[in-house]
Parts: sequence; C-alpha cells; structure tokens
Amino acid sequence: MVNNRNKIRELSDESKKNLLSSIEKDPASPLKKYEAALHNKDFNVFYNAPVWCTSSGPSGSVHSGSIVPWPPLTSCFRRRPGVGNLLGGPGFADQKPETLKELGLPEEFQIVAPMALGIRIPSRPS
Repeated sequence: MVNNRNKIRELSDESKKNLLSSIEKDPASPLKKYEAALHNKDFNVFYNAPVWCTSSGPSGSVHSGSIVPWPPLTSCFRRRPGVGNLLGGPGFADQKPETLKELGLPEEFQIVAPMALGIRIPSRPS
C-alpha cells in the first residue's frame, strides 16, 4: 500500500510510459484511444488518488481473476457518495525491478491488480 502522492505520481508515470510503449508496438491496440491523455504530463492514471495498493504474486503464475477477491473488492467501490476506487493494471505489464523493490515485493513477483482508492468523483448534473 502506498499513501505518498509523489510516489503514486511516479507509479502513474511509469504506467503511462509502459502503456505508450505498448501502443507504439501495436498501433491497432484498443489503448490507442487513450494516447493523447497518456502524453499529457499532468494526467495521472490513478486520478490523484490518496492511496494506491496492489495484489501481486509470482511472475507468470497469477492473473487478476485468481488473486483479487472480487466480491469484497466490488463492495468497497460503493462505500461513500462522491468517493470511488479504480482497479486496473495494463500499465504494469512491463515492471522495472526497482519498482518492485521500492514496493517491498520480491524481484520474481508481478503487480497484478493495482488499485487507486479514495478517488474524488464529481457529482453528475441532474
């Protein structure tokens, strides 16, 4: 779990670089529609959330469907009006060993399902 906004920004920047690299390798990628936002230096893929956490496991042996406790996780998405959470991980397909080390994860692990918690959701107009 990370609750340092500067570190969460670094994780966002790493994720953006990985996503842009993925788009470069496959211009037909469905991620292409996000390319402009990913080039925006002010865009944070975790929407400036105050808390970031992840599920992780040994590289190649886990995927989000096997490690994330979906029912409890989805219930936490509806906790407070105006506050939400985001689950997503395509930007962490190519992880730097130093990122894993900084997060206290073994080098042979992979980030499976990063979650941004406490995102402010604007009210919808009536």
